[in-house]
Amino acid sequence: MPRFAMLQAAHRAEAKQFGMAAQTVQSEEWRASFILARSEEAADEGDRLLRAVRAGIVTRVRNGVYMTAANWQALDVDARYRALGAAFAVESHTAPVFSHHSAAALWRLPIVGPWPTDVHVAVNRASGGRSDPGLVRHCEGQPRAQLIDGLLATTLARTAVDMARSAPLRVSVPMVDAALRERDGTIIVDKSDLIEELAGIRSRRGMARCRDVIAFADGESGSAGESLSRVNIRVAGLPAPRLQESFYDDAGLIGIVDFFWPEQHLIGEFDGRGKYLRDEFTRGRDAGDIVIQEKIREDRMRALGHRFARWGWSTARSPAALTSILRAAGLA
Repeated sequence: MPRFAMLQAAHRAEAKQFGMAAQTVQSEEWRASFILARSEEAADEGDRLLRAVRAGIVTRVRNGVYMTAANWQALDVDARYRALGAAFAVESHTAPVFSHHSAAALWRLPIVGPWPTDVHVAVNRASGGRSDPGLVRHCEGQPRAQLIDGLLATTLARTAVDMARSAPLRVSVPMVDAALRERDGTIIVDKSDLIEELAGIRSRRGMARCRDVIAFADGESGSAGESLSRVNIRVAGLPAPRLQESFYDDAGLIGIVDFFWPEQHLIGEFDGRGKYLRDEFTRGRDAGDIVIQEKIREDRMRALGHRFARWGWSTARSPAALTSILRAAGLA
């Protein structure tokens, strides 16, 4: 049997347990993105591939898997981590179920801090749980999986629960907030889904931590920076704010703010770089126009008797810095 046909047969066998056609796993788009060092096409060109890496023409993604440097540089940090998982799937000729951080990246959940350098997969206990360099195997049965970008990942609910069980609050809360958020006007999972998913996991490890994250999580939180701010507001022992509060004056709706402490008439806004750069926020406006509109919006809210506090990423990461700014703005 030709080698490619043998690989297809292996893919079909490994994908049967998921009830889907193996050819949908490891989509051809991913295969076309990579250069495989041990493929027939590259076997006689090893020296040329090595020279291309040294010359900066080709980038190593994972052992035996490469990508042109131009294609790699065009990817943002999230897409590069997704490519790392895809490289593992393609190189290993399997249909792995990605979990934890790897699944979170496929689900487009935000990360606070860098992505890990390891790929995370879920495996049956019978298949063993030993991890290898660059690969972490999680042995807690075989969770349900969904196909995303041609790769199998744990469901959104399971991914959120796994991260809540294992990651620190600064990482897990932004992810769980994002999982609970509306997507294209639809809520995919809610807290009851997360609680049900948690109840089906036999291991007790991280259970209390996960319940705490689920209780604290809020799909109204509008961004990872806002979620991180909420975490450190809590860590600092400050009063919990309302989220996404709307304000009106005689001219109509002024806007919706990130945080509001009604007792102190204090409005808090997280100003990340995306507010001035990302298309979904800028809507074709340049940064100067956005700043002017923000100033007009803030003045209208101040005219209602409210005070303002603004901060960015460096402050959101520090409970002490966040406390200082909010205390200075009048938070009791």
